[in-house]
This record gives sequence, C-alpha cells and structure tokens, in this order.
Amino acid sequence: HDAWVPFFNTYLNNGLKAKIICENLKMLGAVSYKKSDDNKFDNFIEVVSLYIDPYEFRNGLGKALLNSVISEAENNNFSGVFLWTLKENKNARAFYNKMGFGLSCNDEITCSIGGENFINVRYVYKI
Repeated sequence: HDAWVPFFNTYLNNGLKAKIICENLKMLGAVSYKKSDDNKFDNFIEVVSLYIDPYEFRNGLGKALLNSVISEAENNNFSGVFLWTLKENKNARAFYNKMGFGLSCNDEITCSIGGENFINVRYVYKI
C-alpha cells in the first residue's frame, strides 16, 4: 500500500525496524518498532505502529506480528515491549490485553489528529 512508503522511507533510516506480511504482492499487515527512547522504559522496545488490513482482522496476523516483536525483545535481553493506542479503541485494547499486555497506570498522552484531540494510553508487556 503506497500510503506507507513515505513513513517507512523516513523512519527505517533512523533505527526503526519493520516486519511486513504480504500475499500476492498485497500487504496484509505490518508492525514497526524501535528501541525505546522513553527514560521510564529505557530497556524496552516500543511498537510504533501495528497495521492489519481490515479484511484480515481476526486471522492471527496481529498476533503473529506482535509475537515476533516480543520474541526479538526476549532474544535481545530487553525488559519488555510497550505501545500506545487510542483510549477509545476498545477492540485494540481488548486485543492487547489478550496478548498479555497490561495498561500502564496513569500513563496517557494527548495527540491532535485533524484538529481533534485524542487520548492515547500505554500498554506494556513485561518479559
């Protein structure tokens, strides 16, 4: 999907890693991640983005991508993995809970998208 090309071109040169699942040249899912630059989580991997084609929801792709990042964290002696998600995204939050991530208490940030403010909450997987 061409919308991801500028994102990956910019960030892959700055320490960001990505894993992509494709079938017949169509991207079905992708995860991007990096070593955390947050002092509170300095020995963690941060998942920067997780994308699954909506037609592929509930086919195990998100689980496979997150598990691959968790395995990489384990194999490289990181303390865990964290990510941010929209507070109102109940489906994503349920998925992260099912994957073993826990909500980080009082850990919220506000972001502005299209002039509208949204609250993101942090989920943490400890190794």
